[in-house]
Amino acid sequence: MLAAVSAAALAGAGSAGAARQCATRTVGPGKLTQGGTIGAACLLDAYRGGCRRAEYILSSVGLTTFVVKNFSVERRGDSCTVLVFVNIAVVKQPSRVLSSQCARLRRVGGDVVADRCTGGTAAISLTRFR
Repeated sequence: MLAAVSAAALAGAGSAGAARQCATRTVGPGKLTQGGTIGAACLLDAYRGGCRRAEYILSSVGLTTFVVKNFSVERRGDSCTVLVFVNIAVVKQPSRVLSSQCARLRRVGGDVVADRCTGGTAAISLTRFR
């Protein structure tokens, strides 16, 4: 359900044309991790390769909390923008949706990070939850 909400938000957020769907990554429950970092690298490649439209999902599953981060690369005027929608659902509480626009996507060590973001977050990891 969270992914559907985010997909709808992403669909209305950008320009026309199909976006490349990058592989997803899921963290949890516990130490379980699926998907590796290939999806984050795919989004970085789209950003560096002329701001080609692409989408990537990073999710976290816990016992009572589910977090889905949806990232998309899109051209906005003369600049390349990384849109980020974060859906947070806690059992027996209303879900929350947060959004940011980031001006840069880059590799930092083994991570891919969106930074220079609006919405109160300076940088957002595409491979882990901090």
